Amino acid sequence: VISAPIIHSLGLEAIPVGYILLDGGEKTSVEIVSNTRSLPMKNYDIVISHALASQYLGHKFIYLECGSNSLKIIDLKLLSKIKEVVDIPVIVGGGVKDETDISDIYNAGADFIVASTMIENKARIA
Repeated sequence: VISAPIIHSLGLEAIPVGYILLDGGEKTSVEIVSNTRSLPMKNYDIVISHALASQYLGHKFIYLECGSNSLKIIDLKLLSKIKEVVDIPVIVGGGVKDETDISDIYNAGADFIVASTMIENKARIA
């Protein structure tokens, strides 16, 4: 809401994205700042319902987020099931720590992968 007038004044294209926060094993910054609760990945029906609702609301992408530096990545079977029912691209992020995670998430159906945890960890080492 705060950024809407700025986006308008700059003439930027707004791309509607459904943001679905998943339980990555610990409370994340986004949960604290936004005062929201993550969805449990083991409850496929609830997460899939949210993904479908996002698509039906006209979102152009769905972002499934476990939280930056989360303890675990998305449940790969859940991701595959979501990809079976939605027709829009799916972005996956949170807890991606290495190339194996990227490969697994891609093979489960992600169209885009956010690997900021991996990048942050490599930056700390350098």
